[in-house]
Amino acid sequence: MTEVPWNVAEEFPPSDLAAYRALVEKTLKGKPYAALETALDGGLVLQPLYASDGPSPLDIGQPGSPPYVRGTSPLGHVERGWTLRQEVDDPRMEVARAQLADDLTKGGNGVWLRVGVEQGVRVLTTTDLARVLEPVDLSTTSVCLEPESDVLPLAAGLVAVADARNIARSALAGCYGADPLGTLARTGRLPSGLDGALRDAAALATFAVRETPLVRTMLANSRAYSDGGASAVHELGYTIATGVTYLRRLVDAGLSVDDASRQIQFALSVSGPFFVDVAKLRAARWLWSKAVALAGGSAEGQAMALHARTASFTLTVRDPWVNMLRTTAEAFAAAVGGADSVAVSPYDAAVGTSDDFARRVARNQQLVLRDEAHLHRVVDPAGGSYFVESLTEQLARAAWDVVREVEAKGGMDRALAHGHVTRALEASNTARVAAILRRKQPIVGVTEFPNLDEAKLARDPIDWNRVEGEIGNDASKASPEQRQAALLEVARVAQTREPGALELVRAAVKAAAVGVDFYSLAAVQRMGRVAVYADPLPNYRASMAFEALRDTSDQVLAQRGRRPRAALVVLGSLSEASARLMWTKNLLAVGGIETVELTADASAIGEAFRAAEADFVVFAGPDDRYVEAVPALAPAVRAAGAQRVLLAGKPGEREAAHREAGVDTFVFVGIDVHATLVTLLSHLGGAA
Repeated sequence: MTEVPWNVAEEFPPSDLAAYRALVEKTLKGKPYAALETALDGGLVLQPLYASDGPSPLDIGQPGSPPYVRGTSPLGHVERGWTLRQEVDDPRMEVARAQLADDLTKGGNGVWLRVGVEQGVRVLTTTDLARVLEPVDLSTTSVCLEPESDVLPLAAGLVAVADARNIARSALAGCYGADPLGTLARTGRLPSGLDGALRDAAALATFAVRETPLVRTMLANSRAYSDGGASAVHELGYTIATGVTYLRRLVDAGLSVDDASRQIQFALSVSGPFFVDVAKLRAARWLWSKAVALAGGSAEGQAMALHARTASFTLTVRDPWVNMLRTTAEAFAAAVGGADSVAVSPYDAAVGTSDDFARRVARNQQLVLRDEAHLHRVVDPAGGSYFVESLTEQLARAAWDVVREVEAKGGMDRALAHGHVTRALEASNTARVAAILRRKQPIVGVTEFPNLDEAKLARDPIDWNRVEGEIGNDASKASPEQRQAALLEVARVAQTREPGALELVRAAVKAAAVGVDFYSLAAVQRMGRVAVYADPLPNYRASMAFEALRDTSDQVLAQRGRRPRAALVVLGSLSEASARLMWTKNLLAVGGIETVELTADASAIGEAFRAAEADFVVFAGPDDRYVEAVPALAPAVRAAGAQRVLLAGKPGEREAAHREAGVDTFVFVGIDVHATLVTLLSHLGGAA
């Protein structure tokens, strides 16, 4: 018997997007096709279907070639994987040193050190810094610093540590972390003044080009914007605009465009949704390539060095173990998006200083993705996806509009100083915050599936007096007179140098090497400079408002031995009421309100309510049961002491009748959940 080959093309004739849309619109029965589109923060729109006969994304080139959408290397990270660069910020030197040692001996191969008084490790001298970096081989391991404010003292200290270890300056790699605009955005103040800080950074960049060529000076960091709740569009736009400002200042100081570009390290946060994060990292490389090309940079100079961290915005204090899932997805997106280095936040980072177990889990999340899932074995794994390519282009165009808007304001420095960024974020965050408060953007463990019986995670407080007593070590053999002379030389050069001159950096390195403390170095830099101030960006997490409600519930529990309690009066059969019953239980648990179920018996409902020791009553059942039951039951529970009477479901045309019977509040999908729960808790005398 002869087999006739099956011709797929004949059995399934070709179709097109227009035919698909026509069929969909027919199925929607009058609703527009746009009803299937999903609006995202920042004005982005996800389509229900991405097809190749739609608008074609721009040419994104090949991996390793401009505009670097597909990565800055032809082989991506296939050979070694991305750099596992966990961030260390514990203020205690010995703890930070132990964390670095743990990271580097158990899978990490890079260092990211946050340093400062208000955030990060506290170090005051080169000896302090050397103690923290004791486990780090500076000849083979790159070190990225993120100073709180003045970068020159800390950078000088790092160079002095390398010199003391007889490590060639040319072998030193990483980033000094000069980010005055980031400091201004986050703290609202810049003690050295913006011009002074950028002038110091330019001098340090000139020094780096000549003496530490593997170390980048500037850090265009999105942390302040991400922590302030910025959308992917604004986070990307402001970070690229920051890079443009730094590029311009370095070129003005005498560096070539290529040298200036290579002096800038970028750091972005990943906070979901997954594909938006992937597109954001790809779009970042695209936009930076465009910006450098417009400035006259070569193809090689257009490549971006990109660090990605999991965001603090998405971390929760309640049910913090869910953070492991969030950060795993975020790290996955960073890897797929082609980040050069990645940091995963420990699951307890929002609670306090992380313990060893939390840091181990965070580190292992990356190791599993990199060394077991082998995500780096594919060059640009998102490449070729019409959906991702379209989303990348949409995000890039929207972010470029933000860059152009900032440039029209005079640059990122003026946009921050004049409050433009603050106002823009406040406006763009309105819809996002409203969606969170209405539970349209669910937070697992907080606004979805809250566990009122969970043991609240706690971390031991830091003994700040001990921290202060441990810093300021000096292992140099220099005399006080020698340190004073070195400090005076820094002051002299700081007041007389030309922009971009190397003398300041070299003088600062010598001073750091003989034990001059970083505070004194920063002080002489600032002499004669006027500090600049701006409105600091907000710093919050998505779950904070709801976690405050849970804190109120905890206070009530501590005061009277039980949590706020609602009596759920089930109307009709359990099968009829189950959907609203479960939804209402979850809703109340979000505010820390526990529930007990009562049967709907008008003659005994008042006594049952008193016996339940409840504060509120909620009627839950089908709408037709409410017509007769609510007028009979609501007055009884009100007389029994119910402080608020709620009804689950939209009241519709019977709202007036229900309110006349004694119902105060109606709960249904779409209400302002947070405001509703605040109102309930306020009737207990709790501060929500």
